[in-house]
Amino acid sequence: MAAGDPGRVSGLREVVGEWHPPTRLERSTGLIALLGIASMFVGALIAALAFGESGSIRYSFLNHNISELGHATRSPLAPAFNYGMILGGTLIAIAMVLFAVRTRTRGVYLATFFGVPGVAGIALVGVFPTGTGQATAHGAAAAMAFLGAFGYSVVTTWLLIASGSLRMPRWLCVPSVGPAIAVLAFILVPMRLYPDVPLTKVYDTDRMGSVRPIVWLPSLLEWSILISFLLWIVFAAGWLAFARRRAEHATLLQ
Repeated sequence: MAAGDPGRVSGLREVVGEWHPPTRLERSTGLIALLGIASMFVGALIAALAFGESGSIRYSFLNHNISELGHATRSPLAPAFNYGMILGGTLIAIAMVLFAVRTRTRGVYLATFFGVPGVAGIALVGVFPTGTGQATAHGAAAAMAFLGAFGYSVVTTWLLIASGSLRMPRWLCVPSVGPAIAVLAFILVPMRLYPDVPLTKVYDTDRMGSVRPIVWLPSLLEWSILISFLLWIVFAAGWLAFARRRAEHATLLQ
């Protein structure tokens, strides 16, 4: 068939036509979520660089809990972390609602039911930072974040594998299952390693003593939940904002 043959050009158009760019709603959803994650990352980084707890050379997620970044007496720039969590959690919550509007299925509504309270918990961790005498509110916010991440992870993984109703590629189930695994490890591993210590006490940094080990498993497990959850959001948001998709993943919503 000649290079200029109309039949060949028509065939190429059909192949190209199977791929669609993101809609305006999808691109906005993805960019808002990425902006939220960037806000949290920048705030945490600023607080970590200024971290000056006695006896610690520097902050490390290997042996420091997440909330320590928001402790004013341990980092003079703790407000950067707290405001980053508030802004980031709020933006990701907005993105989750927009994602539900984009998809409009019962499954995504169920995922949103878990996800929005989860990221609201992230924001509330910044509203009620540790070391301010609001330990109960802080603990409740952290529990909201972890349980929300677990529920959102389980539901979205199931939707990606079993139903396809999210209209997203199935390979996204790899990062989406991460938070569920991390939360289970967060609960089950301490029960195995510290059977005589209540779960509410396992993550108390005072249990380490005056010198922190290079790696303290409770801190690492706690960070694994947040990191895996944000990585899943990064992959999903990046796909929404930038990736071209096949017809079965495309949406007509603008």
